[in-house]
Amino acid sequence: MSMVDIETLEKSVSLIGQSGLSFDTSELEKIEKINEGFITTTAIKPPVHYRSELRKIKNKINASLAKYDHMPELTQRELRILAYDHDLPVNNKSIYKKLLEEIRTANVSSSLIYRNLLFVYFKKYKYFIENQDIFNLLRDLWLLWGKNSIHANDLSDIVEAEDKYFSTYAPTKIAKCILDSKEIDSRQSIDALLSKHHLLLGTDDLLAETYTCVINLCLNGFRNRLYINVLLYEILPGNFVDEAQTQHIVSELIRLLDSDVDCRHIEGKNIERYFLKHDRFGDPRKIRNIDNWNGIKAQSVRIFKSWLAEDDITFFFKFLSDDGSDSYGRWALWLNLTDSIINSRIFISKYHYNNRREVIKQAKGDGKDFSFLYCNSGSLNSSCIVIDLDNLYAIEFTEPDTALYLYKKNTFNIDLTQDELNITDIKKIETPAATKDSKILQFYYTNYNSLRFHHNDNWQYLVEKYLAFYNIRTKERRGISHPQT
Repeated sequence: MSMVDIETLEKSVSLIGQSGLSFDTSELEKIEKINEGFITTTAIKPPVHYRSELRKIKNKINASLAKYDHMPELTQRELRILAYDHDLPVNNKSIYKKLLEEIRTANVSSSLIYRNLLFVYFKKYKYFIENQDIFNLLRDLWLLWGKNSIHANDLSDIVEAEDKYFSTYAPTKIAKCILDSKEIDSRQSIDALLSKHHLLLGTDDLLAETYTCVINLCLNGFRNRLYINVLLYEILPGNFVDEAQTQHIVSELIRLLDSDVDCRHIEGKNIERYFLKHDRFGDPRKIRNIDNWNGIKAQSVRIFKSWLAEDDITFFFKFLSDDGSDSYGRWALWLNLTDSIINSRIFISKYHYNNRREVIKQAKGDGKDFSFLYCNSGSLNSSCIVIDLDNLYAIEFTEPDTALYLYKKNTFNIDLTQDELNITDIKKIETPAATKDSKILQFYYTNYNSLRFHHNDNWQYLVEKYLAFYNIRTKERRGISHPQT
């Protein structure tokens, strides 16, 4: 039975953690796009007789500790082979201390065993930080070798940056270095930059902690477009975030953007386009996408829905309405009610499909979805927007001279997901018209299930007073300022 050539194996290792992993660093130069995927590592699988020899060494150690309570004398070869064991007895402090002392006493110069010691430190970083006596012993031993060994050249950055890699702040410091490098050259992927800091698959604790720090730094610096792109196109689609982290990122990013008017104005559309794609989250107002948004904080889902309602309102009154100047203030009123809107849906007539073809096509490309409004008889030039206000449906039409229709849900219901809608289903001629006398609005609220408000000089005031009976108030009424659109 031939023995494993340990020297040959050592030469095949070029990065920390390679005892069990291989990584082609030349591939890093090929990364040209920000969202290019991580390069998969492959395992070096020792032959059976090697694993058998490793078991014999571990049995030798266990027997000596059990019988004599001290480590047995290990040959240079045995220490080298032991370096391939990534399940070294770290959690048994006494055994691990004795192993480190044995390595120091034997004056082992093998780069492989020190790479593996560092790999295990990265893998179980949290344990070492919580146990400073083991941490200090390992750090001193590794740095002593690193500063004196000619074999440490490929790990010189760790040797020269002790405070970065051997400290309680290692994840934050490495994360900052990664984002600084990203600022210099955005073509480098986060995963490639992690590998340059020796954080490969298998360096569990430090890799996870660093990744979390990258996420938090990007969220804290969300005004930086590069950081938003890192979150959207590298972190979220990546291999290192679990479901809970994904939900946290999405929740916080939406909340943070909503808190900054300028950033929301600049980045909001990109964020919406990203989340609306069917293979990501989709429109949260649609039943088929509800499961995608489970776990996202309710506040963030409400915020995102209000963004979509704002988009629908802006699109309708800016591109479809016959009154582009908004002389009646309809656009402004509904923008100030977006926080109260549960859902909205635009139904477009054939006339507007033909005459607004380009803007409709562009909106669909951004993830917007529209339905068709038709009439059983005659031509129809009108389109409408249906707004769900929880207890009410509000319907506005593209002709400004047509009234606003309000319907109570207990007697009127409409499926906003349907592809087609007949205008006669929503524009009911028997709907009574509200007078200009605000004193009888209470009477309307109590006795009528539907109401029309003609767009006259006083209509906004009457509508606001009427909606107040349902505890629906504009942002101004609640003391919230709204940005100019």
